[in-house]
Amino acid sequence: MNNKIEIPIPPETLPLLHDAMCTINCIVLKFTGPIGKIEKSYDEDRGLKKVTIHGNVNIFLKTLDDLFQSQKLKPSLKIEIGDWFYRFEPREGIAYLYMGDKYLSKGATGVGRNFIDTIIRRQCYLSAKGQQFISIREEEKRQAKLVSGYLKVGVASGIAQMFNTALNRCFSYRLISQKGDFRIYILLGDIPLEQSIIDSVVSYLYSKTEEGLIEVNANIKQKLTPYNIVDFLVETPDIMYYNLLFRLVYDYSTGTIDVTNWPPIRIYVYSEDLEKSVLAFFSINYRDIDSLFRTLSSFKDVYGIDVSDIVVSVDSFIDELCRVVKSTPKREEVLRCIEMLIPFLRIFLNELAIGKLNTTVLYEIVRKLVGFESVESGFRDVTKKLYKLISAAYI
Repeated sequence: MNNKIEIPIPPETLPLLHDAMCTINCIVLKFTGPIGKIEKSYDEDRGLKKVTIHGNVNIFLKTLDDLFQSQKLKPSLKIEIGDWFYRFEPREGIAYLYMGDKYLSKGATGVGRNFIDTIIRRQCYLSAKGQQFISIREEEKRQAKLVSGYLKVGVASGIAQMFNTALNRCFSYRLISQKGDFRIYILLGDIPLEQSIIDSVVSYLYSKTEEGLIEVNANIKQKLTPYNIVDFLVETPDIMYYNLLFRLVYDYSTGTIDVTNWPPIRIYVYSEDLEKSVLAFFSINYRDIDSLFRTLSSFKDVYGIDVSDIVVSVDSFIDELCRVVKSTPKREEVLRCIEMLIPFLRIFLNELAIGKLNTTVLYEIVRKLVGFESVESGFRDVTKKLYKLISAAYI
């Protein structure tokens, strides 16, 4: 029986891989159950951070394979840090990252290529140990040839399969809209050292289906893309940041969750046409949640309104805006109206988050919504969601 295993964590300069590996470890630890002590350190020889798990690691490895393998490809065979390596060569301008293999495994080229196409190429613009990397390409016989400033990746087929499954199926979801196809990733930016914290954050974000597959919880999707409307998340990610943050504050204030020492929750939005650049990104850590909770708690003395009432007002307001977009036959006209509303909504939410109920901006939002009723009557229901905040403003 093995009593210890050291698992590498890809560099933070490859954020999707780094966060995916942190999330994979948290998921496996959650569904394995307590097996022993968890430690984190840096491996000088391998050039990577690592998490050391003590206890009966055979159970851990079996859970890893059950959740993230295919029929023939097992990530457990190449998951230990002795099979991984990271180095940056400044003279060559190249970073090397070997994850279980120095090359793309020949026996599973499709898996390896899918890993490169859908994950690595979305991180072509990156920093590695302080060195800014931008791919420099030159044409040679109709093929793009990398000259310098790039990442050379080797990956074992089982590891590629693990990342493909985790990122393209378990920790993300896809939305199709008039603006295109989008992939939304929900990941964790670190690995807590306490099992209870791991259990708490994993249960909040993810669940296991009857078929044994991991998926993002429906309520998290609803906060990021209410009624499957992706427009706000892509064009105004700060508003959806507040929508998720306010919901976390609500659950924290009611005792549903204890976010103390939770790892960062990180949201990435990419186009499904494999553009390199991320369309939207934000991160929420437990200090953000606790700080906003304390700020909103002060509203009780000043405005006579509870944290839960504030959060429900903001939450239902944004949800209702998305419902109007979803249900109206005048989508383009409604979206143009909302575009005029967005600057005021941003100001209002930003100031609300620092403890100020900006009545001037609130009244301007209401005035515009009343005017928009001539375009779509559903805006009347949006205004109603602000009644408690409007009432508080008169105190």
